[in-house]
Amino acid sequence: MIELKNGFTLVELLAVIVIISMLMIIAVPTYNKVASDIRESNLEQTKNILESTMLNYANKNLIDDIKPANNDCSSGNCCKYYSIDYIKNNHIFETTDGSIKNPVTNDELEGFIKISYNINNFELESTYKEDSSDNGNCEVIE
Repeated sequence: MIELKNGFTLVELLAVIVIISMLMIIAVPTYNKVASDIRESNLEQTKNILESTMLNYANKNLIDDIKPANNDCSSGNCCKYYSIDYIKNNHIFETTDGSIKNPVTNDELEGFIKISYNINNFELESTYKEDSSDNGNCEVIE
């Protein structure tokens, strides 16, 4: 008569634990890297959306403030830095909770959108900047 055992032996249990541990050692760092890459991508996308939104707003409402009457940008005054707070406070870019978050740190996004007038193609251009310390002759609007 054959007698069947119920359950696992200690060796079988340890083998399963080792296999699962090895899979976790491989999977967790990969997951963390993918999650980090997604957050970085979301941050770049947020910056691009802010640039586009501010550029559209500037083309409609601010072009006369930025564009010189004589198209002379030699003095470097054909640009302005608009803070993220300015963009939020003037309802240029709105979110459901009223904040613009940095997806990487989950803090409030800080920085500036530089709007400049390009005299070569007679258009406004926008660029996200972390700070306004290298603003040249551009006016900074908080």
